[in-house]
Amino acid sequence: TLDAGIGRTLPKLLEKVSLKEILPWISFQLKEEELRDYIMNKSVHPELIPANSYSAEIEQTLAQFLIKSAVDINPSKEQLTDGTVGMVLLGGSVLRNVEDPGDALRIGMDSLRPLGMTDYFLDMNGLASEVGALAGVNRELAAQVTSPAMFLNLGRVITPVTHLKEGKRAFSISIRDDSGNMQKYDIIQGGIKRIPLEYGRYYEMDWFNVSNGVTIPSVTTWTSVGFKSGCFGLVFDMRGKTLDLPKEPGAQVHMLQRWKSELGVWRDKTE
Repeated sequence: TLDAGIGRTLPKLLEKVSLKEILPWISFQLKEEELRDYIMNKSVHPELIPANSYSAEIEQTLAQFLIKSAVDINPSKEQLTDGTVGMVLLGGSVLRNVEDPGDALRIGMDSLRPLGMTDYFLDMNGLASEVGALAGVNRELAAQVTSPAMFLNLGRVITPVTHLKEGKRAFSISIRDDSGNMQKYDIIQGGIKRIPLEYGRYYEMDWFNVSNGVTIPSVTTWTSVGFKSGCFGLVFDMRGKTLDLPKEPGAQVHMLQRWKSELGVWRDKTE
């Protein structure tokens, strides 16, 4: 569990991260003093809901940096690079109140960046904290009432380790549904590759033509992988181990918009 709430502790973020580091991750023009004022106002009035898409993006970006900061001091952060993080549950008001679940998924992907194969879930109704409180009193009852259906399955994200140049094929996959229908895809280095699949349906994936030097931590690419599709299907994060934005502001905005477009939104790409 990472404590990354946006509220009265928000100003402490500026002790670890500068405003200049945060601003490039916001896709519209904003001055340092305007961002500082927003942070201070939010820390005094944490209950305020973003009034428009601009303030919502600011809060989502701040949430991303808060999660990053929490990861940096977490003693288990090595698990993000060894492929042992098989599931991530995203929660909190900022991630719960997004316009589209894709915004929450993108924040999780950009801030945590777990290598390997990870299933993402979203606590849409704020139930995780309630179940956690119940577990403190009665673990057995908490286990009985907990169900995967309580959380929105966002999908499976696969993040490999590669040293390929952008545009080079990393590997190919085939996906077969429970009726035997199969599709093949080439996965190219660079950007985000999303394969829309039917929500809640079971699929099986096979790997082939894996390029030299491409590894997926804790995954054996010579065996099939079965999974239940979430609302974003299957997502391949081919942007690299670390995310680096261009130095030119216009190119930064273009990159952020490209990543958001590649992941897309749930309502436009479900089948």
